[in-house]
Amino acid sequence: MLKKITATFLAAAVLAGTIATSAAAQGLDGKGVLDFTINSPYANVNWETYGQYKADFHAHSNESDGAPQPADTVEEHYKKGYDILALTDHNVTNTTWNRKDDPTGKGRTYLTDERLETITNGTDRGGRGMVAIMNSDEQSVSDHLNTFFTPFNNQSGSTLESNIAKTQELGGICHINHPGRYTGGSNTSGTAGEEASSKPATVQKYVDLFTRYSACVGMEIINKLDGDSYSDRILWDNILKETMPEGRFVWGFSNDDTHSNSATGHSYNMMLLPSNTATNVRAAMENGAFYASAKVAKREGYTETNLETINDYQPPVITNIMVDQAEDTITIEGDLYNTIEWVADGKVIATGNTIDLNDYEGKIHSYVRAQLKGDEGISFTQPFGVAAVNVGSARIDADKELAVVENGDTVTCTVSMKGLTGLNSFDVAVSYDSDIFEMAEVKSLLDNTVIAADKSAEGTARMIIGTSAAVSGDADVLQVVLKLKEKAAPGSTKLAIKSINTSATNGEGTFEGPVAIAIGEDTVEIISYRAASDINGDGLVTLADLSIALSKYQSTDASCDIDRSGTVDTADFIILTGFIA
Repeated sequence: MLKKITATFLAAAVLAGTIATSAAAQGLDGKGVLDFTINSPYANVNWETYGQYKADFHAHSNESDGAPQPADTVEEHYKKGYDILALTDHNVTNTTWNRKDDPTGKGRTYLTDERLETITNGTDRGGRGMVAIMNSDEQSVSDHLNTFFTPFNNQSGSTLESNIAKTQELGGICHINHPGRYTGGSNTSGTAGEEASSKPATVQKYVDLFTRYSACVGMEIINKLDGDSYSDRILWDNILKETMPEGRFVWGFSNDDTHSNSATGHSYNMMLLPSNTATNVRAAMENGAFYASAKVAKREGYTETNLETINDYQPPVITNIMVDQAEDTITIEGDLYNTIEWVADGKVIATGNTIDLNDYEGKIHSYVRAQLKGDEGISFTQPFGVAAVNVGSARIDADKELAVVENGDTVTCTVSMKGLTGLNSFDVAVSYDSDIFEMAEVKSLLDNTVIAADKSAEGTARMIIGTSAAVSGDADVLQVVLKLKEKAAPGSTKLAIKSINTSATNGEGTFEGPVAIAIGEDTVEIISYRAASDINGDGLVTLADLSIALSKYQSTDASCDIDRSGTVDTADFIILTGFIA
């Protein structure tokens, strides 16, 4: 994992001389010091053929604390162009929109069978039906959690964690609702909300939940008109800073948390699906194939909350996302936006349709996300996972394929690197079988080496190397000379790059990290002439072995080709007779 180091630390190191400038650290292909791998949640989205489906995963009726009848909540979403709806009344498991039972004993009104069929098929809306997310519930005994595809209702004494655990046990998924209500992030006074959303203990609480339970796919980053969620984007980024280095994505959701018809249609999710089915919706919720849109996002400058004013607002639409792994770029295309901001570690680091990660080395660590800002709202992408290694690749090569015990052979292996960009510190370790070899020498092959610290131990040849001038391009870095032990057992043995770490400094900072390993091991065959001369395997070398070898003269019989030359010849006989007593 990439680690950024301060210039102060580097200055205290042993290295001396010229430090690479930003320009000097640029590779021939235009890359910077780092080579990024981008893990996009949109990698499997076909932007030409997939549809975009508007979803609300948080809506109420008068089965709990909402105003409308359940049927009216469904109808209002349908009228306002929603394609997906989860009815999530507090502590009420939604089954079907035409349910005939009475879950709360309140005698509420649901859809008729005929109306459900119409809405499901969209026969009065150009064939665009609305999908119901079944077995949804806002588990509200403790901190609120929306559960989906999960037939259970929390009981007295339940906690946020126990409800998440139950969801996972039952094979469902869930997301955490408006965490700012519980963290203090909803406080709009000065920096109180930001501070509350940045408390280490608070952040760790959510990090632990997301780490323990894969069923918890994300959290609301916008709720209603961004009241409780005022600081939840800050919390989201703080969580991502901790989870993304471990490869744990946390998706951001935007929901109306509908309690009245008039409060519907302002915060929603655009699901990117090959077709609108509950199965596909679930997959997108799990894999992050959606973006979150909102008309109100107060910290980002969207503060108008008058419903008559914002009802017809249209937040930005994303039409394409392209990742170029070779160039380390992400490009977003869309409509209804004025600018695209790129966010890493909670800070806006760039603007524009395309971000070249190499332009922001030192500012991007484990993720980057984008937010499209228009006149009438904002849309948030999900985080892109980012892993980085220092540009370049390494390989190991041995100078021989065959080593003979009786000759006391040495094997020299060289670690070389290609495509380096401004590196000046190297920590290279090569592993070998200490029953076969003993180390004779380890040394730096780099020009301008000013420090070469031998850190070797039995079985590992390791050296830390520092150069007074930055290394770019291709270079031999380390040489290790190994001598065969007298009692080395015949057979194949591997010499391998055990670890390789590098560091570089440019105008953006100092970067410590590995480089890619192109060829990580080489194999040497160890042979004993004495053992090979015992052709009949009786433990002795006698005339009988010579007789067998002579019978194979000029053949390619491997059992008699003692010196592994490829042909049984006089050289093999000379070796064999040397071991006859």
